[in-house]
Amino acid sequence: MSNKKVIFLSHTINEHTPLYGGDRSITLRQVKSIKRGDFCNTMYFSFPNHTGTHVDTPLHFLEKSLSISDFDAGFWIFDKVTLVEVSNVKPGCIIEPENINNIKDCELLLIKTGFEKYRAKEIYWQNSPGLHPKLPYWLKEKLHL
Repeated sequence: MSNKKVIFLSHTINEHTPLYGGDRSITLRQVKSIKRGDFCNTMYFSFPNHTGTHVDTPLHFLEKSLSISDFDAGFWIFDKVTLVEVSNVKPGCIIEPENINNIKDCELLLIKTGFEKYRAKEIYWQNSPGLHPKLPYWLKEKLHL
């Protein structure tokens, strides 16, 4: 048995969860309830794919590409994870290679900007930080991928 550490990266989803674009279309409804005499508890969930922490696969940007169902569950398990904190991130900030430090043998890079403090504000989805186009190439070279 493995002693791997598991870290939950998502936010709780409820009717008040901020959504991309200011959307307010989360529906959570109890369909069956043991308290009401049903044999089980059942919920109905409906929300856009940009709810909470999520993964944008290539299909999000490319017409004929991989979707989330093209990856098996094991693809999303990583042994070598690196967290980089980029401080003083302003709206519209572009994260460049010089902002990333202390990366070695890494399978998954998490970049923490602290910008989530704006999750419930328009600035979060209108002017959030981004990654410079040269960053993936720099990482590929640095990590010898």
